[in-house]
Amino acid sequence: MRFLTSLALAAVLASPAAAQLTVEQKLFDFQQMAASFGKNYAPLEWKRQIHPGLDLFDLRAWTDRVRATKNDLEFADLCFEFAAQFDDGHTQPAMQSDFVAFLPIATDVYDGKVLIEAIDRRALPPARYPFVVGSEVVTLDGVPAEQWLERLAKYSFGANALSNRRFAADYMTFRPQAIYPFAHRLADTAMVGVRMASGDVEEFEMAWVKRGTPVENFGKVPNQRFAAASDGLADSGAADDWLRRMRNLRMAVGRPLALSGFGNPAPYYRLPAGFRVRLGLARTDAFVSGTYQAEGLRIGYIRFGSFDGSTEALTQFITEVQFFEANTDGLVIDDTRNPGGDACYTEALLRLLMPAPFRTLGFQIRPTASLLTGLSRSLTSARANGAEQFQIDQLEALYTDISKAYQEDRGLTGPLPLCGLSLDAQPVRDRAGALISYDKPILVLTDELSASAADAFAAVMQDNGRAVIFGMRTMGLGGALFSVGLPLTTYSEIEGSVTGALMVRARDIVSSEYPTAPFIENIGVRPDIYYDYMTAENLTTQGVPFVRAFTAAMVDTILGR
Repeated sequence: MRFLTSLALAAVLASPAAAQLTVEQKLFDFQQMAASFGKNYAPLEWKRQIHPGLDLFDLRAWTDRVRATKNDLEFADLCFEFAAQFDDGHTQPAMQSDFVAFLPIATDVYDGKVLIEAIDRRALPPARYPFVVGSEVVTLDGVPAEQWLERLAKYSFGANALSNRRFAADYMTFRPQAIYPFAHRLADTAMVGVRMASGDVEEFEMAWVKRGTPVENFGKVPNQRFAAASDGLADSGAADDWLRRMRNLRMAVGRPLALSGFGNPAPYYRLPAGFRVRLGLARTDAFVSGTYQAEGLRIGYIRFGSFDGSTEALTQFITEVQFFEANTDGLVIDDTRNPGGDACYTEALLRLLMPAPFRTLGFQIRPTASLLTGLSRSLTSARANGAEQFQIDQLEALYTDISKAYQEDRGLTGPLPLCGLSLDAQPVRDRAGALISYDKPILVLTDELSASAADAFAAVMQDNGRAVIFGMRTMGLGGALFSVGLPLTTYSEIEGSVTGALMVRARDIVSSEYPTAPFIENIGVRPDIYYDYMTAENLTTQGVPFVRAFTAAMVDTILGR
């Protein structure tokens, strides 16, 4: 949870009229950003299907609006609005600013309303601020909360409506200038209308805590680092450089969020009575794990806070899998509030949970000259420096398929593996050939904040019939980022990421919201058992009904009923 101490601003604001970009510079930057998406954005055709008005090649309406912007921050705001139309949490642009303003409360959407989920009592003592966790925020500075969710939608990049609403609720009380250009212009205090236990709405004045150096304008001279960088895709030449960067399945890196539990290995709810902790007490623990009993059954539990793994984390997981295999009747895996991570680390975990060969995800890749050049350099380096043969084989296979698509002027390759030579993966066995992978029933918890690699994990488990999915539809970030911190514009120095590949499942997904397709992007992974954690009861009891419900589902899964 964020609650930071107040510091004085690090710089005096420049005059809003000083050193603004010219209209020509803004037009150049905007067209540069649109061209970057037009060239590199893999899900473009899919987005055109679900958003028929999306057109990257007729920008006249947008450029008219660019000309009408009165200052640099209005222009940045328009850039964010342009990127928001892709409805893709992998693509959020960001200004070069570390300034942030926040109120001493945290908010999220529960039961469809904006509720307070945390309070900094050092700043808001109960005697003067008698509201509690679970109280509803009705207004902010006289504007209804629902209108704030609408106003902040252009900065709330998820991939489905529930995710976007939750991000917008977060940004009501947490305003980083990196994605909200006008954060530094907030007044010193805000008036927050809170519904009290009586049902009456009372207003409370709260101070905005402000930290960092605000940006007022971009200036007319471009930053030379950005002016010199053609595509942000420079590589080190190492054999595995491009293999590593192509498997990035994570929400936009550096995106400021203050959502409770997001990316945290510790659960955001209270674990069941009698829970016996195995991992989670030491700083070096990559997971929270343990066991408990229900209806005479032994249930294992492990939470994935992210898929940003390491060799040490994988070693810990192997140990846990072996323990769970010997000591449990079933396993609950918490995949909620997970921003994603590395595709091959995710696949390594999946192999330890699959007792039989399984189908993993394919990736349709956007072929570009910069991608082919990077792969070619990595392949040359691999051959020259005696890299492992599997690395050479994978680089050769990717280069061949992507080159063919590029020469044939296709927008995407066919579905390709990112972590091997085949979409068919194998369970883990020891040197004697004995199975190490867990082979008992599994329940996977998901929600609308299970993103990217977390989407992928749930999809593979579901597609192979390996687990019951419990919770809410995942976020639907069904792509891969081949680079981060990409300079989308030169003069305004806006950075971002562009989705370079599209995840493809083993089967088509039929839904009422989207065309039938084998994609995770926007569609997400639909649970087998729906359960919404985001209720006031779960908030005020630290998830007691949620834990009770998933435990009952785990028992039913074990007993086959």
